[in-house]
Amino acid sequence: MKYLDKYIVVCKWVESYENPIILKKDEKVVVNLAIKETDPEWVNWVWCIAGNGMTGWVPIRCLKRSIELL
Repeated sequence: MKYLDKYIVVCKWVESYENPIILKKDEKVVVNLAIKETDPEWVNWVWCIAGNGMTGWVPIRCLKRSIELL
């Protein structure tokens, strides 16, 4: 089963917690769909892995699915 998909960032995202994931527009990230959050406040957020190894929750509205294969 495939859980990792590639996405392209379509808006800048900077979180406000310690050691946040920081994304820039047009950066490529990997979304790990196996990591789920059940808290209703995190609906439409996905766990991302940036090219520099940083990880964190990102609103799905800031991402566009990439057609590039893994």
